Amino acid sequence: MDDGDLRLIHCPADFAADGGEQALVGLLRNMGPLPHGGRTACTNLQAARCLPQPAFTSYAVGMDQDAWDERYQDEGLLWTAEPNRFLVEAIDGLESGKALDLAGGEGRNAVWLAQQGWEVEVVDWSDVALDKGRELARRADVTVWFTREDLRQWWPPAESYDLVVIAYLHIPYMERHGVWRAAAGAVRPGGRLVVIGHDWENLEKGHGGPQQADVLYSAEELSGVVGEHLEVIRAEQVIRPVETEDGVRNAIDNIVIAVAAGD
Repeated sequence: MDDGDLRLIHCPADFAADGGEQALVGLLRNMGPLPHGGRTACTNLQAARCLPQPAFTSYAVGMDQDAWDERYQDEGLLWTAEPNRFLVEAIDGLESGKALDLAGGEGRNAVWLAQQGWEVEVVDWSDVALDKGRELARRADVTVWFTREDLRQWWPPAESYDLVVIAYLHIPYMERHGVWRAAAGAVRPGGRLVVIGHDWENLEKGHGGPQQADVLYSAEELSGVVGEHLEVIRAEQVIRPVETEDGVRNAIDNIVIAVAAGD
């Protein structure tokens, strides 16, 4: 990448105090992606430090699709084929409808939802993971739609889904807030958003998960963002026992469930 692929945005020192975080998210999405995988960065380090870490510097890091494809490249599934236990609990008793699984990877949750009667679409940035998901759906004899998009730049159609799911999407601060807002906006009246992830306390007190603090978050951070659009009905840490060679270890996850007001 040459210097021409780096887009700089000037951020005043009081940018964060003036509500500039949300404004910048909108600005970046309106500007669209740079060609050749270019980067965007804030020019004012003081302004970046006013925001909860990792602030704007994350835009210069980006996400490498090839790295995700390589991670999924090995034969077999990277994750289990079973659905996430917290998702199963979160939709218990819901009438099936149209569902969107963002960053759905190999499709374990989507295939299970389809088996429960949901019409499901998976959107992810890894072609390799999506191909594995298609095979998993074929073996389960269910129909699931798989689409490759960069979730940092793709917006789902507004108010179009009865259920939107995000499970273990861990990207930097500004990027995840954009994805969460897009997900919240995709929930139709009466619908539900379910987001599950590794809690930020898992880094020091739990087991497994990402070891980079900048991609971890709390239920409070998440509910603060989606609560701008939806009514949060659950936001808390949850413990997930993990079998290891040294016995059972506890991973600290979090879950946020939010609903859109009905018609």
